[in-house]
Amino acid sequence: MWKVSLLQEAALKAGEFLVDLGTPGNKITSKKKKRKKGNQRNQDSLSEVSPGEWRVTSDLPGRLRLKHPKLYQSELYCGQIEKRLMNMVEITKYNVSTATGGVLICYDQKLISQKELLTFLEQVVCETPADQAIPQDTKLAISSASFTFALGSALWAPWLLPVSMPIVFYTALPIFKNALNALFVEKKVKVDILDATIVGASLGMGFPAAASFMVWILDIAGGVLHLTTRQSQRLLYQALGKQAHYAYLVKDGQEIKTPVDKLNKGDIVVVNTGDHIPIDGVVTDGEAMVDQQSLTGEAAPAEKRLGEKVFAATVVVAGKVFVQVEASGDETNAAKIVKIINESATYKSKVHNMGEKFADRMVIPTFALAAAGSVIGGPQASLAIINSDFGTGIRVAAPMAVLASLACAVKHGVLIKNGRVLEALPEVHSVLFDKTGTLTHEVPEIAKIIEANGHFKEEEILRFAAAAEQRFSHPIAKAILARAEQLGLQLPPRDDSKFHVGFGIQVGINGDQIKVGSIRYMQKEGISIPDHVSTELTRIHQLGRSAIMVAVNDKLAGALELAASQRPEAKEVMDMLRKRGAKELVLISGDHQAAVREMANSLGMDRYFAEVLPQDKAKYVELLQKEGKKVAMVGDGINDSVALSKADVSISLRGASDIATDIADVVFMDGSLQKFEHLYNVSEMLKKNVNRSFKMILFPNAFCIAGAMFGVIGLAGSMVLNNGFNMIATINGMSPLFNVLEENKERSEKTQVISVASESVPAPVSVPMPQAAVA
Repeated sequence: MWKVSLLQEAALKAGEFLVDLGTPGNKITSKKKKRKKGNQRNQDSLSEVSPGEWRVTSDLPGRLRLKHPKLYQSELYCGQIEKRLMNMVEITKYNVSTATGGVLICYDQKLISQKELLTFLEQVVCETPADQAIPQDTKLAISSASFTFALGSALWAPWLLPVSMPIVFYTALPIFKNALNALFVEKKVKVDILDATIVGASLGMGFPAAASFMVWILDIAGGVLHLTTRQSQRLLYQALGKQAHYAYLVKDGQEIKTPVDKLNKGDIVVVNTGDHIPIDGVVTDGEAMVDQQSLTGEAAPAEKRLGEKVFAATVVVAGKVFVQVEASGDETNAAKIVKIINESATYKSKVHNMGEKFADRMVIPTFALAAAGSVIGGPQASLAIINSDFGTGIRVAAPMAVLASLACAVKHGVLIKNGRVLEALPEVHSVLFDKTGTLTHEVPEIAKIIEANGHFKEEEILRFAAAAEQRFSHPIAKAILARAEQLGLQLPPRDDSKFHVGFGIQVGINGDQIKVGSIRYMQKEGISIPDHVSTELTRIHQLGRSAIMVAVNDKLAGALELAASQRPEAKEVMDMLRKRGAKELVLISGDHQAAVREMANSLGMDRYFAEVLPQDKAKYVELLQKEGKKVAMVGDGINDSVALSKADVSISLRGASDIATDIADVVFMDGSLQKFEHLYNVSEMLKKNVNRSFKMILFPNAFCIAGAMFGVIGLAGSMVLNNGFNMIATINGMSPLFNVLEENKERSEKTQVISVASESVPAPVSVPMPQAAVA
């Protein structure tokens, strides 16, 4: 053991010596990159950061291999670098090794230079606190060698037992430290004391092989947990896609390449086709189609124009936009979601906590049973009983199950911010749905077209309205344009429009003046409304719907009746919730009584609350809770945030781009109610998984204790059974993760097939700008 430590120290010193020799000869230089996308770009304005102790061992175009002495045998430094490289859009491939203290990076030279990459890596090292911990794989390697040596000494070379004793004791030091911390710092009787007792007693009685086996098994469990945690968190982080670490700041007519963390609120950055948007902000100029799938779950690219918001971690697939910075770095929605994922991954399930508490409470009874076993069966029986603790397995299996469940959920577009939800969900009695945007789409639909005088038919009225609204992206415009597209209408050209805020729009089409807007707009313009149209408008109002009027040359042509567009999956989801145990389905809305009642009846809901002001929605959550019910609130938008915070379980359909994300326990990233099924599946899977693991640990250990009391099972048998079933329980906890990894593998294989097939297809000469999205 001391030889190992000396070798590690010698290697570290040798690394430092090589760094001292190698650094002067390995200065990295980078040529200025010129991207001809508008104004001249100044890319050499980055602050100079010393390469520090980084040593370049291999330098090829787009591929860099480096070493740093602090990375050697340090999981903390290597983990931080891996976490930062993982979602960098500039990085195509990487590998970080604690064994060599090296990093292999493949990168896109068009996006980042070697100098910038080295600067970034040095910043990560400088920001990471000093690490004194021994890596898990090193601990496992040492304990494996210790167990092999102790076992070999016991079987073939008994004269080496005195040598193996101090080696085993050294490898067991972390166990003794945990026990002492429980006794003297936390002042609690915890299961760690049992671990220390069994190891210490085995050493004291001259059984170093048994003690080293215990240490080895605990290190294996810790190693598996460590690897699973890293894999699960990697899957969670990668669900959000990659993020850009540099932006092009527009300043004094130039576009200056700038680290994202150096940007200030109000700065203007430019983003071109193919670039990742590096910040959250508002478009000030230009148009673009933006792929937001990694953040919001939207399958189709979204059109972004003047005044519309864009978000970090999304990609401009066509066009060019200038964006005013609202949030950058850790303040972006994408960064906040990564933080949420990190926090949710540390959640301990109720069953997990119950298992640990049960194991801790069993420490004193176990010692009492061990004392009785010592009288009945001798010291071996006593050690066998102490070894049969209930805590070691559940401490590993339960958090694995939680992490694997979170990874499984986020892979299917369900972001679980609070793991408590997975246990509270089956106990929910009432599910309260907000109407607008939750059970309905944001974009309404054209329910009816009303002719005013017979001079203009339905299609002509719709064509005029669509032509007037074709340059707008608000929900009503999208509804009108969607219906026109469904009917295959050709829209006539239009001249410049006059927009009357709060009323409507006026445009010229083929020499005619078209006015499209509200009833108030028509009244303001002095346009008369026929009696039969007024009757229809009264009916529309009573149903809680709205109408858009269309006039041609100051004479009413007709009206478009707009109705809320109910989500097609809504009825199916209601039926599923009842099967899952929801006793009451409730609808709440600020809409008119008639509209809310109509939707509640159509979906078979039990109760509804209409004409509720946004600030009063929380009162209705509390009303249901006072009736003794656990309430799940499903909301959409800012006005639901207070009600969401009051609910026992809160769910947002706004994806990652709304304030509700900060309040809700669960976010359906694609905004679909169908994710409810998967949420319930994950909840049920976690409960079954942890309970199954607990039983796998409880019954074998109880059998071991009983067997030891009657002399049937000795220390060796106890260790084999106890640790064997602990490993089985651990593998069981990992089972959801295996499914996720298998899905990733299949998806990767499909992607490779598509990629190979696409190589044989000639590239198009040009790619036209996609047409504006209409829905």
